[in-house]
Amino acid sequence: MSNVKILMIAALAGLASVIAVYSAIYAGAAASPVLVLSALPIYVAALAWGTQAGVAASIIAILASATLISPQAAIVIGLAITIPASIVGHQANLAQEMEDGQMEWYPLTRLLFNLAIILALALAAVGFFADYQSYTQSPQVVQAIDEYLRQFPPSTPLTDTEVKQLSESVFRIMPFIFAGIWLIIHIVNLQLAAMITRASSLLPRPKDDIISIASLPRIAIGILIVSLLGAMFLGGGLQAIAAVFAGSLLVAFSLVGLAGMHLRARNNPVGFFTLVIIYLLIVLFFIPLYLLAVPGVIRSFNQPSTNPPAAGNT
Repeated sequence: MSNVKILMIAALAGLASVIAVYSAIYAGAAASPVLVLSALPIYVAALAWGTQAGVAASIIAILASATLISPQAAIVIGLAITIPASIVGHQANLAQEMEDGQMEWYPLTRLLFNLAIILALALAAVGFFADYQSYTQSPQVVQAIDEYLRQFPPSTPLTDTEVKQLSESVFRIMPFIFAGIWLIIHIVNLQLAAMITRASSLLPRPKDDIISIASLPRIAIGILIVSLLGAMFLGGGLQAIAAVFAGSLLVAFSLVGLAGMHLRARNNPVGFFTLVIIYLLIVLFFIPLYLLAVPGVIRSFNQPSTNPPAAGNT
């Protein structure tokens, strides 16, 4: 494929990603579903037309967002949306030829782990640039929480000091929750991109049996433990960074546990209804998703890890 065609595809993908973010910013809550899909064009470009298209789309999206929105927005969009999508899209198509002539593709285990770590690093960087720690002391935040409590008053009125403490507690847990949600959003976009490109016969990677092979490398268990301890006992910026890593990896393990539930439910009518109940609980309360991290950790510990192919072979 010519470089001109790749550049045209990258331009369309990058602009589509920026338009999705732009719409969400200026159209309000009604455009939130569009924001959720903002990484999809970058994933499609990387999976279908290769690394050059994915990287070029990411760069174009960053430059366009700096022009159309602001340089600060460009940093956030690049770190949280386009750069992770172009990196993981590149890795998904890595493969090497084995001695028997078969192709060994980059392991799904490593893709999930890499995405969780990349997003944690990206969100930690976004928090640093945005000076996240200062928001915990922001009078506007305290005022917003105070206004919410007035509209939905608790049984026992809270003092100003208690409202301030509540705002600090909310901001301590927000990086943890948001990192997990953002990982799910990226995984949904990656899966949608794979479905679109495979249906168009543009995806070179064969379809993975996700529910039977999903796991994480054992090192992820150690990182999860350390980050959870840091999120609980550290303070300030270090606590926020630890919370981001803990939130991202805990959800990654939860998804591995969910894959295990799908595997048990395969060809099992009772298992199907069990999955329906699990998904309803996750949609309604979200917290049950974290409980699936336990079987996810057990599965990852017991499942043999695989080494990725050489990065130079595609």
